[in-house]
Amino acid sequence: FKPGDLVLVRNIKTEKDLSGKMKARYIGPMVVVRRTKGGSYVLSELDGAVSTLRFGAFRVVPYYPRSRSSLPLPTHTTDDL
Repeated sequence: FKPGDLVLVRNIKTEKDLSGKMKARYIGPMVVVRRTKGGSYVLSELDGAVSTLRFGAFRVVPYYPRSRSSLPLPTHTTDDL
């Protein structure tokens, strides 16, 4: 994935939990910030908050929005900096 791509992260907790049938299998969407040398990904929330966790490539899948209007992307202005 490239920086700026939208991805979903597989929720490993629901795979191990027998009662997790009705729980969300994926977390996100999230934005790719960068890929580390080890191959894991640094991700951020849609509001721009960067996660302190690193996510393995096997847990990350591409996100395809149903429509462009269904995903509210943040708009940054020069006043925010």
